[in-house]
Amino acid sequence: YYADYMEDHMKLPSEKIHTVQLGVDPDDYRLKPVSEKGRTIGFISRMCHANGLDILIDAFLKLKSRPGYEDVDLVITGGQTNDDKKYIKKIKKQISRSCCEDKVEYHEDFDGPGRLDFFDKVSIISVPLREGYASGLFMLEAMASGVPVVQPAVGAMPEMIKASGGGITYPTNDPATLANALAELLDNPAKVEELSIAARKGIEEEFNIHKKAESMIDVFKKSGVKSKPQSK
Repeated sequence: YYADYMEDHMKLPSEKIHTVQLGVDPDDYRLKPVSEKGRTIGFISRMCHANGLDILIDAFLKLKSRPGYEDVDLVITGGQTNDDKKYIKKIKKQISRSCCEDKVEYHEDFDGPGRLDFFDKVSIISVPLREGYASGLFMLEAMASGVPVVQPAVGAMPEMIKASGGGITYPTNDPATLANALAELLDNPAKVEELSIAARKGIEEEFNIHKKAESMIDVFKKSGVKSKPQSK
């Protein structure tokens, strides 16, 4: 996705562009079986309009209005700036008016051990990005923890999910479509478990940072880049 964008934006010939995707170290993440978790949706990213937190909230409330989803919870974590305060306040008021406050948790600690605790709580995650996104590190972290992702088909999301096998995409980034996509997994625990296993395996085999480092070295070698001699 981003290679195509940069080829056009910088007017570069395609043979001059090489793609090395991001990676994470699987050993940095623990794997909690989804069978030990409840039906819990997670959001992990900056809590802002661009990342579509309001879309997820609307989708969640649509789910909660349907029979059979009374047990479904939502856990939200991520940073914010002063520009986001009014946006977040509006979302919290919306949740309060819906009488679903007891089903929504704000996970304050999203770094280090707190980040791992978040992934232990959730069975699927969704960050409904409104625009194309080049990296998706939060997706890799979730999948390394065995948490499947439910993402809009924008930016690099589809290619990352296809390569890893650790989630699903939905075509139109609106609350109703997202609610249906979430319901598809929430109603099928066997599918969630299958995606969870695939997610972890996909990180180990396709998005392992050690393998990505080797890929980067290969690009340097093919490009004729030589290491600079160390001065004595």
